[in-house]
Amino acid sequence: MRCLILLAGDLNTAAWQSIPELTGDFRPIICADGGGLHALRLCVTPDIVLGDFDSLPAAELHLLQAVRMHKFPTLKDETDAELAVAEALRSGATEVVLAGALGGRLDHTLANLGLLRVLRRHGVKAVATDGNQSVWLVTPHNSPFVVNAQPGALFSVLPLSTQADDVSITGARWELTHSDLEQGATRTVSNQLLDTPAMISVGQGELLVLVNYVYK
Repeated sequence: MRCLILLAGDLNTAAWQSIPELTGDFRPIICADGGGLHALRLCVTPDIVLGDFDSLPAAELHLLQAVRMHKFPTLKDETDAELAVAEALRSGATEVVLAGALGGRLDHTLANLGLLRVLRRHGVKAVATDGNQSVWLVTPHNSPFVVNAQPGALFSVLPLSTQADDVSITGARWELTHSDLEQGATRTVSNQLLDTPAMISVGQGELLVLVNYVYK
């Protein structure tokens, strides 16, 4: 079951139909507070809107009044995004797209990327995207990982753990074979996809794979 979570970060709504992660059917559709603005722009009807509603103006909140609402206190231990992920897990989602997860406040962006790890721990496939770029968490459990986008698209592979061992990249402009990457190393930034999908594998540790899409 694919779940769409709309967050309040940047989202290129014009790219909605051209990004594989954003196409197809979703159930449920969850809006985390200001993510409701994206739902209105996309003419998407969410199944639930939740959060403390500090970033959803009253006029837009009124437009969503027919949708199930779950209001949380402003003084809480979780971000609205984390609450939305918890709702997705309760719904039985097996795949989650965090749309609007990037951009804006850096602390929220980093926290949203951390939610990829939370979802992975629950065995849920997950991606974070703003419509211009998408981010996945790759571990030995979902390795090898296939990167499939338009030829010429740039992608980067960055260690999330202190070190990622036995990392290989095949089918890309610059390949890597059984290498160890330390956090902070930049040798795997700005690789490029060719005519066939690239494959990324890691033997130990965690990687973030970031794809920047190319539009014709």
